[in-house]
Amino acid sequence: MHKFLPVLFILLAACAPTVTPQASNPQPNPASPTIPPTQPTATPFPEQASATQPSAGETAAPQTPAEASSGALWLRILSPEDGETVNMPTIKIKGQAPAETVVTLNDQFLVVSADQSFEVEFNLEAGPNLIEIVASDLNGNEVFIPLTIEYEP
Repeated sequence: MHKFLPVLFILLAACAPTVTPQASNPQPNPASPTIPPTQPTATPFPEQASATQPSAGETAAPQTPAEASSGALWLRILSPEDGETVNMPTIKIKGQAPAETVVTLNDQFLVVSADQSFEVEFNLEAGPNLIEIVASDLNGNEVFIPLTIEYEP
């Protein structure tokens, strides 16, 4: 038995996985959701002017998209911003999610296109409007982003 012991250790050492030090730029975890960068090099949508324009000499603060994720499902709302005040009765809601995701905006349904973008017109009532945006996939994942948009005629 003792004659085979060194051979056994050699075989185990040859079959054991090797551990290498991790690079300074680690690879993404495949279990975590992959959300495209917030500021893509080629923006899929042109910039939308908000209802409140900065006055002369002021600069507009950069808009931060609202984002949510669960598993492989993610949702990003590019416009409008939560809490925005508009003077038009209709707004365009623009966003991104994985292709084939079902997005619900209150009682409106849509399926996200292959380019992972969506755009839908939404009718507002005077005063504050709560828009509940829910994205869901076939795996049962759901994400939710609420928006409140004030319409002042």
